[in-house]
Amino acid sequence: MRPFVVGDAVVCPHHGVGTVVGRSTRELAGTRREYLTIEVDRGALTLMIPSDEAARGRLRPLGSPTDLRCGLDTLGGVPQRPSDNWQKRRKEALRKLASGDVLAVAELIRDLGHYGATKRLAHPWTSERSAPSRAARGSAPAARGGRRR
Repeated sequence: MRPFVVGDAVVCPHHGVGTVVGRSTRELAGTRREYLTIEVDRGALTLMIPSDEAARGRLRPLGSPTDLRCGLDTLGGVPQRPSDNWQKRRKEALRKLASGDVLAVAELIRDLGHYGATKRLAHPWTSERSAPSRAARGSAPAARGGRRR
């Protein structure tokens, strides 16, 4: 993957979609590092993320149109039965959401949506029940191609 440059649209898993607006070198605690400045589209949030951490997955490029088509195809596919253990389902759901992978999030929405429609989920107050609805509403950037609304 190429390094992010000023003007790139990026997805920060915890903050949503933003744009790289600058690069700078700063010294913190005696260590000089290069930082990317990211303006997040949702609200007036500005992030400074070390370039080396950005390259290791703290930032991702937006999903491509091909990725989105595959995600939509996945939504229409045959649901896979999730684990009967609510803790395993929750752990797997959180892992898929955090991955930012369009296909993984589409699988999560498809499988838990089908499962929740046919069987009451064990703990509705956990994120397990709300994960597919959060992703469908737009809280999971990958579910809509990395765009926050």
